[in-house]
Amino acid sequence: MTLLHEPELIIMDEPFSGLDPVNATLLQDTLLDLKKAGRAILFSTHRMDQVEKLCDEICLIHRGKAVLSGGMREVKLRYERNRVIIDFQGDDGFLSHEAIAEFRQYPGHVEISLKQHGDAQALLRAAQQRAQIYRFELVEPSLEEIFIRTVGEKVDA
Repeated sequence: MTLLHEPELIIMDEPFSGLDPVNATLLQDTLLDLKKAGRAILFSTHRMDQVEKLCDEICLIHRGKAVLSGGMREVKLRYERNRVIIDFQGDDGFLSHEAIAEFRQYPGHVEISLKQHGDAQALLRAAQQRAQIYRFELVEPSLEEIFIRTVGEKVDA
């Protein structure tokens, strides 16, 4: 009903709350269509993955104060690309490499946070010496990681 009169500005508070995955995808697609049609959409959410998919501009609010704002690309460029994703088979001994600050390991897959200015290429060479590498990707931090770094506390999952 809210969209029947084709408003230029759409304001939504936690629009994905309580939706199952099918309906969340339908709503996401609808919002993307409205965005393409030139509608301005303002919404609040705690789901940073949705923000990354849907928003051009963001404002992160913590305890009632804006702590980070700007264009999505501009915000992400402020942070070093220090995450590495590796899909591999074989010896995981490369996970003791000096460039690694921390990692989460799963069967055949590891998500790594590098130390500040950590050498991803040196890590790749070390990994190749011990394992068969199927994927090695240096990725920018997610908006969720940026939020956690900015507010200095963990977000409840």
